[in-house]
Amino acid sequence: MTEKTVIRDVTPEERATAGAVITEALMTDPGWNAVVPEESKRRAALRTLMDVTFGYRASEVRVAVVDGEVAGVAVWVPPGRYPMPFTATLRATPRMLGLALRIGGRLRDVARFGSSIDAVFPAEPVRYLQALGVAPGHQGSGIGTELLRDGLAKADAAHEAVYLETSLERNVRLYGRQGFAVVPGSPGPLSDGGPVMWRMLRSANGAERA
Repeated sequence: MTEKTVIRDVTPEERATAGAVITEALMTDPGWNAVVPEESKRRAALRTLMDVTFGYRASEVRVAVVDGEVAGVAVWVPPGRYPMPFTATLRATPRMLGLALRIGGRLRDVARFGSSIDAVFPAEPVRYLQALGVAPGHQGSGIGTELLRDGLAKADAAHEAVYLETSLERNVRLYGRQGFAVVPGSPGPLSDGGPVMWRMLRSANGAERA
């Protein structure tokens, strides 16, 4: 992190840029590579899903801005707001139909992946780190950790548990240092033939244990 880095809410004018940043950050994610192997289709799927998520008013999008440039993005969903309700899903239908024209049958794979995430989502109220990504040119500079701590501070202030999934084994130690523990049954595929994922939970007193 540099002195010129600021973490704050995304502005409406920054949403397109933030969507592009997190899309590129997730392009090398093993889980998404397994679900949509074709690069162009994976990029289209990620960008559409990020646009839908950003438009869901219950999502909180935080950005790390370095020298006026969006360098990292974190998408949080407050307790009780995930999965999206039917009304929000219905509003996303035109975008998803457009995506179907671009990626064809891969949309079924994306939907199956999403359903597998929903099926094992915690029953207890949790703040959900739905996505976190840093622009390739800024990776390794600590921006991801700062975005994570920013969201955890809000969760701690509200005494909220926090939940996430990751398909990157190296992230498990990073999250563990922030008080997360691997959920029993992880790692493993969330559904038959799905990518291996680590599900991690940080209790409401995670800051005290970290």
